[in-house]
Amino acid sequence: AEIETDKATMEFEAVDEGTISRILVPGGTDGVKVGTVIALIESEDSPAEAPKPAQRRATGLVLAPDVILTAEAALKGCAEIAALPEPGAPRVAAKLVKALDGTGLAVYSARAGKALPVRIAGEKAASWVMVQRDGEGDLAASAAVIVNGKATTSLQEGGAGAALFDRSGALAGVINAPPVTKFRVAGVVPALGYGFTPAADVLKAAGLPAGSAGEGAAKSSAEIGRASCRERVSNCV
Repeated sequence: AEIETDKATMEFEAVDEGTISRILVPGGTDGVKVGTVIALIESEDSPAEAPKPAQRRATGLVLAPDVILTAEAALKGCAEIAALPEPGAPRVAAKLVKALDGTGLAVYSARAGKALPVRIAGEKAASWVMVQRDGEGDLAASAAVIVNGKATTSLQEGGAGAALFDRSGALAGVINAPPVTKFRVAGVVPALGYGFTPAADVLKAAGLPAGSAGEGAAKSSAEIGRASCRERVSNCV
């Protein structure tokens, strides 16, 4: 490397042999202080850099201001979980409240946005819409066909936990499986069949009973957690 001072330009040779793995100070930078590390050298004896943990994404349905529902398998085993209320907004920490037995879904607690009343869709709707967050966090919608307990739709990376609605906005269910991303056409995952949990079962498992108008009675994550504890105690007895 060549280092230029106010008096001279000098060539500098590193004492250690190896390959430059990272340049910390770009060429042409002015005012670099003496003793500043300008580059990293990797030799054959250097320890291998630890691989960065893989990031997994999922779509969440906000049932109450601090209650998010998503596919259990999508985030299972993650050490740190954060919710993104909307693209560009700061991430907020989230924690698991309970897995909803028999549904493939899980409830997480996080201040992630405003909850709207949940209306349960009828079974005879002519068409359905799947709403998900894609790998970049943007909202995306695709047509869905529901036949024999499966929702055939174009679920993309980050779409596990996507919600199914009828055209009026009533909830039909929540997809409880991750997208099959190994099959792609021009970079897009094609429409495939996915299992989903019907809306009535979602509300029942989360302790959010549907009212006479079909609206889910929102509870906090603490209330859902306490209900979970009572169930465990009664099961043990």
